[in-house]
Amino acid sequence: MAAIDIIKRRLKEDRVSDVPEEIGEKKKRPREVAFMDMNLCFPCGKCPEFCPVQCIEYLAPNTLPGRGVQPVQDRFQECIGCYICVEVCSLLTDYDPIRMYE
Repeated sequence: MAAIDIIKRRLKEDRVSDVPEEIGEKKKRPREVAFMDMNLCFPCGKCPEFCPVQCIEYLAPNTLPGRGVQPVQDRFQECIGCYICVEVCSLLTDYDPIRMYE
């Protein structure tokens, strides 16, 4: 079974929504939004894949010198506070590169 299938099953696939047709303003501000610790991020690419609003992206090449594949960052202004990225990351690592903050 592919890793993506295992992650979807563990996240209860009904929580992973489709990408919206149009991206607009948030109706209300979430209680918490995601922040990535770029020093702890081992860029596996799963959190951008599962983000329902596509607000997680890789840093531009050579942003952090000495690292091959650059870590991810999120546009926290667009984050909806769904915790999916935190759950995906915790399934793949034993440390917390993604944390939710008020």
